[in-house]
Parts: sequence; C-alpha cells; structure tokens
Amino acid sequence: FTHIVCTYDGQFGIIYVNSKVLLKKDFSSSADCTTNNVSVKFGGDGTTNRPLNGELPISKVYNKVLSADEVTQSFKAIRSRFNI
Repeated sequence: FTHIVCTYDGQFGIIYVNSKVLLKKDFSSSADCTTNNVSVKFGGDGTTNRPLNGELPISKVYNKVLSADEVTQSFKAIRSRFNI
C-alpha cells in the first residue's frame, strides 16, 4: 500500500508519497486550469486502453488544497489499517 496525495494551489503542484514530498513544481508560467465536463479518472492512464491491474482501496477528492499537516494526518489515520 502506498498513500499518494497530489495538490495544486493555483501555482504549485505537490506530490506526496506516504506523507513525504516527492515532487514540488511551480506551474505559475503554465496555462491556467479550467473547469470542463471531463471526468476525473483514478487508476489508469486516462484512456480505456490501460486499466489499473490492482486495487484502489481508498480515493478521495477534496474541494480545497490540503496543507502538509493535513496530508500527514490523513496518512497517519489510515497507515495502521494497511500496515504501513
């Protein structure tokens, strides 16, 4: 089991793995994100050609950017459940 969290605050995208920062990237010079009617997809490559071959026991989408402390709290809340 691996706990992965991705956040984007309008400037920085951060990927956390087991509550540790794996990657932080400044997207301030990139094109703006816009809302559209495209579905969010978990566990694949965004097409139907390569579905997830495994399990995705928990997935959550938040309507706010999680802080580093909130990411750590989330990790600690589920780690004993999955023995990590």
